[in-house]
Parts: sequence; C-alpha cells; structure tokens
Amino acid sequence: MANPAPNLECRMYESKYPDVDMAVMIQVKNIADMGAYVSLLEYNDIEGMILFSELSRRRIRSISSLIKVGRIEPVMVLRVDRERGYIDLSKRRVSDEDKGACEERFNKSKLVHSIMRHVAETVGVDLEELYVHIGSMNQAKKIPEDFYFHGSKF
Repeated sequence: MANPAPNLECRMYESKYPDVDMAVMIQVKNIADMGAYVSLLEYNDIEGMILFSELSRRRIRSISSLIKVGRIEPVMVLRVDRERGYIDLSKRRVSDEDKGACEERFNKSKLVHSIMRHVAETVGVDLEELYVHIGSMNQAKKIPEDFYFHGSKF
C-alpha cells in the first residue's frame, strides 16, 4: 500500500489568526455589495472582509479604482472573531511604514515557507509537522543533534 501524500498546506505562523492592529498580506477574491472578500495569504488563505468604508480615507468615486480581484496588498486587521472565524480588515488604516514592514515580513516568510514546503514534499511529511519540529529546535535553542530522532524522516 502506498503512503498517502503529505499535507503541504499550512499557515506561515504559529497563531491560527492574526492579531488586531497587525498588517497582513491579502489577495482580493470577490467584490460584493458590502465590501471585498479576501484571503489572508500568511494564514493559509482564511477569509476576511474589507468593508467599502475601510477602503480609502477620501470619498470613493469608483470601487474598481481602489480594489481589484486578484490584487495582492497589505491591510490592517481591525477585528478577529475566533469563534465565528470572521476577520474585519482595513485598507485605509495601513500607513506607508506598516506597508513596507508587512511586505518585507511577507517576502521573508514566503521564502522560508517555500523551502519548508519543498523539504516536506521531498521527505514525505506533513508541512505543519515539519514546522512544529523545526520550530521546537529554534525556540529551545539547544544543540540541533538533540532533536534528531533515530529512525525518523528528519
């Protein structure tokens, strides 16, 4: 019997949801009557929403000039309802400094995530399991040899 394919989907950070007042990278998925539905790229594409009132500080003449389906950009987290899984976001509250820091953090995380995904695929383990294993090495700051398990795939 063949081994099942490893699960290669995983969020980039330990926390399941972002913190309030944190800048996160999103991709616009759909524009509806009340706002835009987006995927949080750093959090395994969980869904969030940007209300139209949170798109710009100025008067909105054309929604399509402010937000386009498929666009990737940083936004600010306003509210997180962990029980319902709702995340409210704002494009207008992100400062230029927050945008730069968010883009830099996202690019570094994306690179690490890509390497980890490749290792997980090559070794044949779940990506989240690999993150937990490597993360425990990093947080403990012990000798790496202490974390090798005899007979393990790592």
